[in-house]
Amino acid sequence: MAAPARRRHPAQPPVRPELLGTGGGEPRAPDQPSPADQQHTVATALKLGGDHFDVGQRPEEKHVVLADPEGNEFCVKGN
Repeated sequence: MAAPARRRHPAQPPVRPELLGTGGGEPRAPDQPSPADQQHTVATALKLGGDHFDVGQRPEEKHVVLADPEGNEFCVKGN
């Protein structure tokens, strides 16, 4: 029997693969994004209405925490 299709909440926008760095297909975060990839992803998210979000991360941590326009937090991994 096939697994049921995943459903998203009607108010949830579709996943934008370009923000996840996959270029299409099944969304997934890349394992080892380059610093340039991370900077590009952060810049794109900010341009689309995201904002930096402070969860107590330290400067030496290699991820950037952002929030989408609705306030949902997400991390952009760094290398």
